[in-house]
Amino acid sequence: MFKCFSIDEIDECWSIIHAEAPVNENVIKLMDYFVDTYLNSDACMFNRKIWNHFNNDRTRTTNHLEGWHAALNRSISRPKPDIFVLITEIKNQQQHFELDLQAQKNGNPKPLTKMKFRKLEKRLKNAKDRSKSEEISLKEYVNI
Repeated sequence: MFKCFSIDEIDECWSIIHAEAPVNENVIKLMDYFVDTYLNSDACMFNRKIWNHFNNDRTRTTNHLEGWHAALNRSISRPKPDIFVLITEIKNQQQHFELDLQAQKNGNPKPLTKMKFRKLEKRLKNAKDRSKSEEISLKEYVNI
C-alpha cells in the first residue's frame, strides 16, 4: 500500500492509518510487524527506497515471476528433476519466449492484461495523479 505514496508522505500516511485502525490485539500485532519490517527508519528490514514504487510505473509485484515458476513446475511435473530435465525445459521455454517476442515484433499484439487489473491500474494512476496535483488530500488518497 505505501508503495503508492511518495517516500516523503509515508510517515504521514502511516499516522492516518494508525489513527483510523481498529484497536484489537491482531491489528496491533500486524501494525507492529509492519513498522518493524518496513517503516522504522533506524531498524527496518527493508529500506523504503527498495519497496516504494511511487515514481515507478512498471511492474510493482513479483506475480509474473511466481506465475512463471508455477508453470515451470507444472511442465516438469516432478518435485526434484535432474539438471538435464531442467535445462531442457528452460530451453523449451526460452524458444517459446523468443517466438512470442518475434510475433510481437511482427505486429501481433501481446495478450491483454485481465480487465480487473487494467481497471485497478487506471484507478491507481488516477488517484496518484489527483494526489500529485493536490486535487485530493493525502487522507482522501489513503482511503481510495
